[in-house]
Amino acid sequence: MLVDAKYNRKKNVSNFFGALGYFACLIQWFWVVILYSSLLKSAVLLVSPDADNVVTKPDVVINSGVSLPSIIFAGVVTIFVIILTVYVLIKMPSAILKTSKKIVNEAAESVVPVVLKVQHKKDTKKNHIKLTTRIIVIIKAVLLVLPIILTLVSQLLKVQIFGFYIAILISIWLAAFTIVFFILQYVIAKAFAVKSKDLW
Repeated sequence: MLVDAKYNRKKNVSNFFGALGYFACLIQWFWVVILYSSLLKSAVLLVSPDADNVVTKPDVVINSGVSLPSIIFAGVVTIFVIILTVYVLIKMPSAILKTSKKIVNEAAESVVPVVLKVQHKKDTKKNHIKLTTRIIVIIKAVLLVLPIILTLVSQLLKVQIFGFYIAILISIWLAAFTIVFFILQYVIAKAFAVKSKDLW
């Protein structure tokens, strides 16, 4: 029981850096979305041409006399919204990380039988785990490199949100953080003898 608890601590330390790697990778993709936001806006306008039209509303005259119940109600609603926002901000990263891990692992698991068949190898437990680990590393590498490529391609856009050199510099910095976190995950896992199947 003590051995299991010790192993779980080692596994959690390794996966902590894996989680940071996924989070940094997610920020890379958010950065790409920001860079391509002008293109996304154009696509929205193409689908719905009236989306850009500003609808002018008549001026609303607000009565200066505000009742005490209205102030209390507004205060309660404001506090509720703040609490809800804090809760979402705390829970959202955890949910994103679990989803990222699940997507990457499921993608790797679905590819493994096909690759083993192509390589004419038996689908044994040892071969399965070994190949799954390699495919997960490849998927992580693709998720890491693709945003950099998309950032490079963003210079072809007519409307650019940021200058090209700023865009690529930020993209490379984010990629560097992702690489460092993922490398630390595998180095610590190797040092702590954490099984590859237990890594995110």
